[in-house]
Amino acid sequence: MKHDPKLIKPKAAYHDDQKPLILIYRQGKPPIKPGRRAWKVSQYVPIVKDGLAGNGTLAVEMLNLSNLPVTSEATKCLAWARAFCQAMEGGEEVEAAVEVADGRVKSRG
Repeated sequence: MKHDPKLIKPKAAYHDDQKPLILIYRQGKPPIKPGRRAWKVSQYVPIVKDGLAGNGTLAVEMLNLSNLPVTSEATKCLAWARAFCQAMEGGEEVEAAVEVADGRVKSRG
């Protein structure tokens, strides 16, 4: 069987077929990109001591996900971290766990 160039349609639409690029964010929100903030040692050490983070760097990364101000008390930071970890253990994804933790800590005042 030979290739017959007469059978090729040079202006056919199948030459330009490209799959459209569609970006869909879950729940219509872009993924969380934590902002870097300067947390005090007194704010993240209780998180490490409570066993919620393996070291200070991980505790700071966890706090960066929150909506807590940098001036928050250590007890509020620890409460947020506990709520976040409980939500994660409950099967929530990171974005949902952040929302749950923010809601719990905010509702407490």
